[in-house]
Amino acid sequence: MTVDGQTELLEFELLQHVEQPMIEKVVNYFLGSGENPCSGAIGTEVMEIIDAFTANNRSGFDV
Repeated sequence: MTVDGQTELLEFELLQHVEQPMIEKVVNYFLGSGENPCSGAIGTEVMEIIDAFTANNRSGFDV
């Protein structure tokens, strides 16, 4: 990350199974044994956020 000309490398440990709870909810929804975990409105909002991040990264470098 670079702020005011100062660059700092931020490293994070990968989280294991971070997606598991959401995957379970989605599977249960499609199997008819759970509620929809994400409304269309929330899905649209998330896609707009993702688009905003990727729009700023047209250089081909990893964010």
